[in-house]
Amino acid sequence: MPIHFQLADYAAPGALLSIDRAMARLERADPVEMRAYQAGRLREVLGRAQAASAHWRRVFEEANFDPRGLEDPAHLRSLPILTKDELRRAGDEMLDPNARDLRWASTSGTSGQPVRVAMDRRARALEFCYYRRAWSWGGYRLGAAFAELGSYHFLRAGGEPERLVEWQPFLRRLLVNSSRVAPERMPEIRQALLRHRPRFIKGLPTALQHLVRCGEISGVGVPSMRAAFSGGEIVTSRARGRIEVGFACPLLDSYGHMERTVAASQCTEGRYHVHGAYGVFETTDFERRADGTLIANVYGTGLHNLAQPLVRYETEDRVVLDAQNTRCPCGRTLRTLRSIEGRCSHVITAPDGRSLPGLPMVFDDIDGIEVLQLVQVAPDAVVLHVVPGARWSSAALGELENAAARGLGSNMRFEVRVVEPDGLLRRATGKVLPVSALDGLTDQDSSSS
Repeated sequence: MPIHFQLADYAAPGALLSIDRAMARLERADPVEMRAYQAGRLREVLGRAQAASAHWRRVFEEANFDPRGLEDPAHLRSLPILTKDELRRAGDEMLDPNARDLRWASTSGTSGQPVRVAMDRRARALEFCYYRRAWSWGGYRLGAAFAELGSYHFLRAGGEPERLVEWQPFLRRLLVNSSRVAPERMPEIRQALLRHRPRFIKGLPTALQHLVRCGEISGVGVPSMRAAFSGGEIVTSRARGRIEVGFACPLLDSYGHMERTVAASQCTEGRYHVHGAYGVFETTDFERRADGTLIANVYGTGLHNLAQPLVRYETEDRVVLDAQNTRCPCGRTLRTLRSIEGRCSHVITAPDGRSLPGLPMVFDDIDGIEVLQLVQVAPDAVVLHVVPGARWSSAALGELENAAARGLGSNMRFEVRVVEPDGLLRRATGKVLPVSALDGLTDQDSSSS
């Protein structure tokens, strides 16, 4: 599910102020100051977990780990890795039973099975502060108008799936329905962009690239921007070139995940900076490739979510480490990464040219589904493979069919098939493909920029 900031997310002024100040200060801090901040946050978050969570109390006891005496984030390595499967099984035991005012964040199931995590007010404030800091590197300031390419707002239950644009004056945000972007709709999109004059645009790389392409095909083009922001997928070199030329601005990519344990974002020099005030970013299982680049798996420990803390969480993502290991010319002292690996995705394309990169998110809130896989079998046809969960019912089937109709549109047909896990399409690694499109990966150049 994508990030949606609501009025309730702003109603934590203390958290917003303290997190924002910490992020600003630590962008240029030395390693000693960063470790001290992280250790202090860990003592609070894990101390609360020890007192309130049966799961973490047991894990800490078995590892002879006392968070109250933690002085260095490196001490977390004495704890076991938390996998997604374990989070699915034991998630309720990780919850603080006294936590209030929670929101549930759900992944879009890149492994085929979504994960749900409870977020308290501080965790929601963290995400707002993170985006504000990351976007500020591209010149954004609060109150500036921006455009956002997405489909969840329009395709969710109660939404308007055929609506193309919506202006939200309080947020100064122009929403563009990415599931309805096509060459013949570009005059309407361009008119909305010129009317509200956003200088920044956000979206999945595939959605941004598709908008530029539709502008080229239609002949109307897209207005120039000051900066474009992306996330959620690998940015290939070809996609980056097309987006930056199309919008006549730099593309600044961000890396994170809905479980909110780690985050990194690009500065205008092109390097990814790890936000140490967001979470503890741990890299292990190093692999050196023939060209000398060093690849590592990413594990994260959140520093702010008291409701359901995640410790040494296996993100299932890999990064290319920065071999230079020198201070970035931008002046920030945050740890740097060369690139992000592991998030190339298949995208369904409709016969009328619409690209549907955010389609899996439409199904996130449907109960009773263990695994959902979308398989495009013809230009105008999709099969939905469902591995049913314990709460699967005729009502869940009805919700699924309604969501598919909203997301795919009237010129595409679909069929729901209930299957066993061994009936799902998988990568060579055995990982389930959440989406299988006719053309495979949208951009076959899979080297990230």
